[in-house]
Amino acid sequence: MFVTKKQSKRVGGIEIFLESIAGVLNGDLFLPMVGEPSTSATSKLREDTLATSKVRKELRHDISLLYAAAAESDESYRRGLEALVKKVNSLNLRASWYVKPLGDKTQVRRGFPEDGSFRGWAYTVIMQALEQGRFWYLRPCIECKKFFAAKDSRQRYCQPSCRETLHGRQAKDRVRKSRENMRRKNQKVEKQKNKHRRVARFANFIESAKKRNPTEAELDTNRPILKNLGAGDVKQGRKIVNSWEEKLAGGLNIESLWGSLPSQIKQVFIRVER
Repeated sequence: MFVTKKQSKRVGGIEIFLESIAGVLNGDLFLPMVGEPSTSATSKLREDTLATSKVRKELRHDISLLYAAAAESDESYRRGLEALVKKVNSLNLRASWYVKPLGDKTQVRRGFPEDGSFRGWAYTVIMQALEQGRFWYLRPCIECKKFFAAKDSRQRYCQPSCRETLHGRQAKDRVRKSRENMRRKNQKVEKQKNKHRRVARFANFIESAKKRNPTEAELDTNRPILKNLGAGDVKQGRKIVNSWEEKLAGGLNIESLWGSLPSQIKQVFIRVER
């Protein structure tokens, strides 16, 4: 739920009070400015400020419900607003009005509850913000999660350092992911290279094993492989190779033949690489 561009213009002085509400929600104990209360109201307000923990918990609960309702659907948001309005109306808050000079102009403004209670002040600010279309400018920072009063609808960070921290972390994440993707890509390429090398060596072995008059070097290379294939029997190993030659003669390609071999047979050739 966000306000329109027209609503994004600063309205009156509600931003100051939203900043105070953000301070309450963040756990700051302070004495908020509440317009122009009487001396007795100020005294009572100072006493109530000592109990802001209870008000803070209540505010966070109600604001969280409203945010959740707005995220769910328009109907849920409407019901959430009705529940909040009903609650605030039950508080019987009586606001005073006062005249405030603004340059060469004069304005009449609505003040805060005459009893000066901290709870009444807080909920009056919330309702005035809703009334003026500014409530959704009270939002949690997407980095530190603290509440703040945004200056416009695009602001998502409470301060530049939070934006820089998040952007810095995102940059590091991008570098890490890029390196991880490159590592996986290199592993995949290396795996393919190893496969091609092994298939090529396997093909060379088959070709040399078919020769009627192999060289001494070929015999020295092939004899241990044939022995391992035949479980210590070179002749048995030769029979296995003959069966492979028959498959190749029948149209099976060398890569498919290699892929069909059991892992223990492949290990015979892989051990030769080492």
